[in-house]
Amino acid sequence: MSIPLRHYTIMLCGVMLYYSCSDPVSPEQAALDDIRSRVARIMPYVADIREMDFIRPVYSGVIVREAYISSVKQSIAASLSDAEEKALAVEYAQMCFLPESDTPLTSVLSDFYGSFPAAFYRMGTDSLYIIPNAEHDDFQLDMIVAHELTHALQDQHFTMRPVIFPTYSTYNNDANLAWRALVEGDAVFTEMVYGYATFYRGMNIPSFDSARVAVNEYRMDILHGTYSADPPVFLDIETAIPYFLGASLVAEKYHLSKSWEPINALYSISTIPRSVAEINSLDAIPVTYFDFHSIQNLLIAEPGNIEFADDDNAGFALLLGLLYRDGNLAYTEHSFSWRGDRYTFVKRTGQRYGTLVWAMAFSTADAAHYLFEKIVSKITARQLSGETATIDSLPDSADVTYSFASAVMTTTLKRVGNEIWWLENTGNLTQPILDLLQQRYSGPSLAKVRGIGSFPYSLSHETKNALLMRLLNYLMR
Repeated sequence: MSIPLRHYTIMLCGVMLYYSCSDPVSPEQAALDDIRSRVARIMPYVADIREMDFIRPVYSGVIVREAYISSVKQSIAASLSDAEEKALAVEYAQMCFLPESDTPLTSVLSDFYGSFPAAFYRMGTDSLYIIPNAEHDDFQLDMIVAHELTHALQDQHFTMRPVIFPTYSTYNNDANLAWRALVEGDAVFTEMVYGYATFYRGMNIPSFDSARVAVNEYRMDILHGTYSADPPVFLDIETAIPYFLGASLVAEKYHLSKSWEPINALYSISTIPRSVAEINSLDAIPVTYFDFHSIQNLLIAEPGNIEFADDDNAGFALLLGLLYRDGNLAYTEHSFSWRGDRYTFVKRTGQRYGTLVWAMAFSTADAAHYLFEKIVSKITARQLSGETATIDSLPDSADVTYSFASAVMTTTLKRVGNEIWWLENTGNLTQPILDLLQQRYSGPSLAKVRGIGSFPYSLSHETKNALLMRLLNYLMR
């Protein structure tokens, strides 16, 4: 199958594709011929399993690991200015996701995102690409191809760049991860069904049931902390969750109906999953919308040039990454009873650290208390500029409030009922922000509010989630 010229142009940014070679028996050409043969052989099986026909041909290419890493590095470097890169590293350190380090964040991200994919699919091009690995045997390579072919089916039948509404912050990372969990979970479950159907062909082993058992074991691995996460752990968990939890969701939906229709229906904007906690619970959950408009206006009005601003949701995925292998199984299996969160981070020129406001909601006060104590331990263990924070004041009688102080940071952590509020470097705005959060909490229940909100401040460059979600969504690994 020949590949039109348009498919050469999409990877010109540092990526080499083996499409034509002067030596007809070169290793590169042989690798490409092998992948094309596998794609042609596996396509009918994937179409049969997924009960959908391929509308158009699927093209294939081979990319060496070094070229792929080079492309990732260029993409990341082009997406973050030096100031944004440094500010994002500070944000991750303040939120206890990453330790402070002299290693540039772009290097951390490039090394991580360039190291693990075995293949990827380019949406809108009907094209998949394999990154050769000598450790992959024929069966593993067939499974990889089946996974990427499922993405091709999705791309040909569904809207793969949906407008996720409602939004809960500017970047809406949790909802975007939930969408990826559906997409990747669909592909993982299909590849597992294909694997059982072909590897045990003739042995009367039920492939759908066996795949369901396997993906549910994967889900428990990540929830129980037996998944071997590589540093940076929070990024590994955030990246793995769509595969692990998403596949379990798809498997259970299929098991209950013995049909793909409930899964197909989730690709609609009206039924799309809106949180990772919803993916984990297998059902819709009410999400608290935190209206940060007044809080953000207070932060913007402060003197000084804003060089970086973030407004996002962590969701269950990042909370699990923050507390990985440090969580009670009774809580992790139920997504920490997460019911919504939102954080805003602002860093001004000349500041060593930024201002953080992070509000979280849980279904019960017990769950909030559990997470509160875990966050206290993270804050007291965190080192910023070589300094650790000590508890500056004891819990008050009305609710639970801790103040932390170090030579470089002041932190207020407050639990009110089933919510947690985390404020850092807010200075004279600390009490006004707490008052705004308290007024919101004391008002009508927001659990059913489906509002849209974004930071009333825009940057000239892409910031954190625009970058990460482009890498995660565009390179459909």
